[in-house]
Amino acid sequence: MRAAADKALEAIRQLSRDIGIPGGLKELGTKEEDILAMV
Repeated sequence: MRAAADKALEAIRQLSRDIGIPGGLKELGTKEEDILAMV
C-alpha cells in the first residue's frame, strides 16, 4: 500500500510540474521576511 501511495504522490508532483504549478512559495518569489506579513 505504501508503494502505491508513493507512486500516486509522484504522479501528482509530476503533473504539477508539467502544467506549471509552483512547488512552493519560494518559486513565487516570496522572501522569508514576507511570511510574517502573510500570517
